[in-house]
Amino acid sequence: MDLSIPASGMNDARLRFNAAAQNIANLNTPPPIDEQEVITTPAPNGGGVQSRLGSQESVFSMDLASNLIYLKQAEFSYLSNAMAFQKATEVVGSIIDIFDNQHDAT
Repeated sequence: MDLSIPASGMNDARLRFNAAAQNIANLNTPPPIDEQEVITTPAPNGGGVQSRLGSQESVFSMDLASNLIYLKQAEFSYLSNAMAFQKATEVVGSIIDIFDNQHDAT
């Protein structure tokens, strides 16, 4: 069971949440400012995603509504990946229990 996929999704969501929060904190900063963004690429061998923070100079004032939406999307993404991680660990635990029960029966 590959836990790297939901773990990488949780990390990506955390970075997106932090970037949006940083952008909201800088809303009243006069341009030009560095707007935070998350760069996400597929991880090698299908192991989820690789994410890193980046920034781009913005000459426009940042949009509060868009960043609030990004915050909510990051929250839902994190929760979804956390649930997938939890279910995967439960499956692994069940498999271990099956093998333990078979070993005890012999």
